[in-house]
Amino acid sequence: MGNKFCKSMMVISIIIIPILFSCAFAQQKQVESKDAKAYYQLGITQIQRGDFDQAILYFNKSIEIDPNNPMAYRDRGAAYSAKGKHDLAISDWTKALEIDPNDRTAYFNRGRTFCIIKQYDRAISDLNKTLEIDPRDADAYNERGIAYFEKGQYDLGISDFNKVIEINPNNPLAWKNLGYCYYRMKKWPEAIDKLLIARDMDPWGLGIEESLDATLNEAFSDLRKWVDDKPLEPMSHYYLSYAHLYKGESGKALKEINKAIELDSSKALFYKARGNIYYNQKKYNNAVADYERCGVLEPSSWACYASFGEISAYFLGKPKEGLEAVIKASTINPQVISVQSKLGTVYFKNKEFEKAVAALNKALSLGAKDQGTYFNLAVAYFYLKNYDMAWRCVRVAERTGSPKAGDLIKKLNQVSKEPK
Repeated sequence: MGNKFCKSMMVISIIIIPILFSCAFAQQKQVESKDAKAYYQLGITQIQRGDFDQAILYFNKSIEIDPNNPMAYRDRGAAYSAKGKHDLAISDWTKALEIDPNDRTAYFNRGRTFCIIKQYDRAISDLNKTLEIDPRDADAYNERGIAYFEKGQYDLGISDFNKVIEINPNNPLAWKNLGYCYYRMKKWPEAIDKLLIARDMDPWGLGIEESLDATLNEAFSDLRKWVDDKPLEPMSHYYLSYAHLYKGESGKALKEINKAIELDSSKALFYKARGNIYYNQKKYNNAVADYERCGVLEPSSWACYASFGEISAYFLGKPKEGLEAVIKASTINPQVISVQSKLGTVYFKNKEFEKAVAALNKALSLGAKDQGTYFNLAVAYFYLKNYDMAWRCVRVAERTGSPKAGDLIKKLNQVSKEPK
């Protein structure tokens, strides 16, 4: 379990490929050739297309003409890194830093790559430099947190992941990483709390659901003992209910959460948990009643409003009522991946396709990568007769394993030709 999770942590923040042109490039010496700029621009275009071999060839030509442009080395390093050629990438980022010692992106990319090849002290050193240049760089805190985690320095990792959350409290992978640190420390309530937050924000996020499942399974015996030792403590029953749910024992989960509510009926998270259990049991009326109660007890609970809205629209035949609830969730916190994704699907259910497109695109801009968001976006574009965008989105959905993509592709073939 640990190895699988660690691999997922290592891809939390991608290598930053700079596609914005900084002032540093414009301020190169006048001897810089226009051909060098042109080759550089072609290299950037190929990176955007995912053709890293061709990008490297163009950057090579740019560097041959102008060997003093740090950005060409930096971006060639990104292309090498994408191909897994870490030594060549590190060499290029080192050269870029020789030319421009204040290149934040080069420090970050090199530090992240040192982390990937398990040179954690060197990673931390480069990420320290990144943060000296930009103390608000959430990606750098995240990567340094991973390096500390891999060194077994969990307290330092926790500090860095908390810093990421301070900068962006809606970052689900930072919450996941934080939860995993607590998992390693066997601090089960803290681990479960953080992982549940991550799951609420992005149920499809990299390794989140698997991490929660593994944590609850490993914690099960300790949580069972907690209930046995302190049967009148409602939180013990709350955590054990989730452990039962993730073991596929929804009946036992319901029994535990009912006990928690019997002991303390004032906690919104208890009703949210029971709503999740009822949803798992396909008792949708019971689920929405509990999500509604959760919202009454905690009016800022965007997760409860979003779940209420989605179930109302899709399972209870109440799309208007469902839309109202998800809009409320979005009003409370518009920066959550799952909220915008659900908002898009409920707009779709209400046949408001333009609004569906706007919400689903916002979910993607926030970091959504799941097949469902791309597929729903493709269908919305299809109904809007924007077939080029429908093709692009459905192909992404297809690559990420959407079982419904094939049917939409057949429909698209009947009305349009796929763009190159």
